[in-house]
Amino acid sequence: MAYNGSALINRQCRILLTFAGRKPHVVRALRRSERFRWVGAVDADPNALVKETASFFEAVPEVKETERYIDSLERLCRRHRVDCIAPLNDRDIVLLAEHAERLLASGTRLLSVTVELARVFEDKHAAAQWLRAHNLETPETRLPSDLRPRDGRWVCKARLGQGSAGYHVLEPPGTPPPSDDLVLQPYLHGEQFVLDVLADNRGFVTVIPKRRLAELHGDMICGQHIDDAALVALGMQLAKASHLTGALDVDVIRCDGKDNVIDVNPRLGGGFEFTAAIAPGYVDALAAIGLGEPASPVRVVERGSIYGDRSYHTARAEMRE
Repeated sequence: MAYNGSALINRQCRILLTFAGRKPHVVRALRRSERFRWVGAVDADPNALVKETASFFEAVPEVKETERYIDSLERLCRRHRVDCIAPLNDRDIVLLAEHAERLLASGTRLLSVTVELARVFEDKHAAAQWLRAHNLETPETRLPSDLRPRDGRWVCKARLGQGSAGYHVLEPPGTPPPSDDLVLQPYLHGEQFVLDVLADNRGFVTVIPKRRLAELHGDMICGQHIDDAALVALGMQLAKASHLTGALDVDVIRCDGKDNVIDVNPRLGGGFEFTAAIAPGYVDALAAIGLGEPASPVRVVERGSIYGDRSYHTARAEMRE
């Protein structure tokens, strides 16, 4: 039994992070909470940076070796009595969702979405259609075959990629894209935000919005918490529409007064450690959901604005008046 503030904690969570190789900062953020008994990690790289930080680490097969990959996870879950799995990379989200029932039979919950939605969010074209069907703003999204010469600037992205994979601006307008494995969206200029959304099947939802100040390869490396009711409402709408039990990482661009959802990732996102510093209760709530317990309300801890700055080796949060 652990003690955290004024509350006695009867159970602690054992969590396994998949493809966590370059994200020891996520492990550190989770281990600060007394609600986690330990934080394990796996990666295909046996020399992954995270192995020095995690409570335990094991190299696993590549995702393309689907049966070997899932078999290795199932063995780990049974051996270590893992309560929940949280993906940190888009590569295995669909595969994990496809085998969620098998993992649950081992006593391990998947913190993500259903397999149907995992497939939707993996495909940027399908995701745009889903967002519009649920009355959520998102840029017009076309396939290369639908491109017609017109005024304005278009952005190319990998249709099934993550982060900034395949990103470039077509110049001049109407230039044919170099590959059919892309989607096209109008170039939007505006403030960029990242939402960390956490929800369970009991009606608990919390949303932590952050302004993106700097990024590297599509990951936020410097952010600022923002108290914005519209962004919170957007995150709550996404959680409800997706029947989320776990975490969403959501990219938003505010342009011409509209909050456009650019990307939805059903996993812990690149800016998670900022959220852990801004609202430690978010981490505690994640543990509760991983255990199948009711999560407590999350309070943002701040004096003025809270900034974060991280690299693969360090993670810190500064309090500024």
